[in-house]
Amino acid sequence: MVESGGEGGIPGGIGGAMGPSALLIYARVDDLQAYLDKAVALGGKVAMPPTEIPGAVTMAIFTDPEGHYIGLIKA
Repeated sequence: MVESGGEGGIPGGIGGAMGPSALLIYARVDDLQAYLDKAVALGGKVAMPPTEIPGAVTMAIFTDPEGHYIGLIKA
């Protein structure tokens, strides 16, 4: 886990790629489902529906029309 030491920040991590090469950026949002619905309406696809990781965060992941992964963290 990578800790930024900043207040209100989300922890990060370093893991294996989701394919040949990938970078996953997370954005903090107030309503995961609303943002996923908007992403799908704009041509994206849900890669992971809203999922609660007990004691940590609630998150979701979608891909944009070009296949790039974008993560969402519930604020």
